[in-house]
Amino acid sequence: MRRILALMVLAAALPSCAREMPTVWLGVGQSSEHLVPGSLRQTADVFFGEDSSSNAPASASANEEPSSENSLSGLIEADDLFNFKSARYDRTDYGDLRIGARQNMALGNRLTLWVQAEIGEARIIYDLPDGLGVLTDPTTITLEGLAGEAAVGLAVQGPEVLGLASAVELGAGVSAARLDVSVSSALLDVRHQVTANQPFGLAAISVTGPDGGLQGRVGLRQSRDSGIGLDVGLRMRLN
Repeated sequence: MRRILALMVLAAALPSCAREMPTVWLGVGQSSEHLVPGSLRQTADVFFGEDSSSNAPASASANEEPSSENSLSGLIEADDLFNFKSARYDRTDYGDLRIGARQNMALGNRLTLWVQAEIGEARIIYDLPDGLGVLTDPTTITLEGLAGEAAVGLAVQGPEVLGLASAVELGAGVSAARLDVSVSSALLDVRHQVTANQPFGLAAISVTGPDGGLQGRVGLRQSRDSGIGLDVGLRMRLN
């Protein structure tokens, strides 16, 4: 949680010398999925009693007690949980409902420097009908909690079409989250809380409505653990 608050304070302080007031917005998106691999790695390490934290970019709060499920470690491996996407699965992404602030600073020639910070909830559920490893009972993996991020980047303003303003954005930042992770099936009942952080890079195209009140964004986000993934969001201006 301290890392999330530090990110918010840093991002808010950077644009304080700018002439324009920051834009405050409420939005929904799916930008927390890149935190899933590191969170599952921590959970697998605790469950199997392994220590591979040097390979994970996040720290964990080991606030669960050892359980009898650890006796199943001879049947499934840590990588069965960490690499669950190699099996058949269905994902339910409830979207991240977030509130954030953004400062744009014009540099000239349609180029803008931007700084933004956001915080909100995250919830993703994965249903594995064929189970994990040799355990073929249907399994559910749930991650939910609080997530935030701060980022900085450049935007190139594109042409306006039918009153809609477009821009191409490139940026980099860091995400932080406190997530409750659970893995449940007929034989598994794993629960763990993780504190994760992950740097990322992004490239996106945004389209803003005539009055600037509504903005849609689609792009790609790259991080070390999850590679390249889709980043889609919708924002409503509040001020």
